[in-house]
Amino acid sequence: RPTPTQLLRAVEYTTYNSNEINQESDPIDQNDFAEGEYIVQIRECGHCFRPQNFDTWFQSNVRCPLCRLDIRELTNRNTENVDS
Repeated sequence: RPTPTQLLRAVEYTTYNSNEINQESDPIDQNDFAEGEYIVQIRECGHCFRPQNFDTWFQSNVRCPLCRLDIRELTNRNTENVDS
C-alpha cells in the first residue's frame, strides 16, 4: 500500500469541471461527477475519483484502477526529479 506521503505527492485535489476534465464518472462507484464536486485527480494519468473512494481503494492497492499506474513509482520519479 502507498504511504500517505506518496499519495499526497501523486494527486491533486480539485473541483470537477466537465470542460477541463475528460472523465464523466468515478471508476470505483461508477456514478457521474457533478459540476463543482470536490474530487481527487492522479497527476500522472489524470484519472479522477471521489476522495472517499480514492482513500478506500489505495488502502489496499498501489495501482490506478483504470490504467494500472503504480502510484509509488510515480512519486519516486517526482521526488528524484525535484532532488536533482
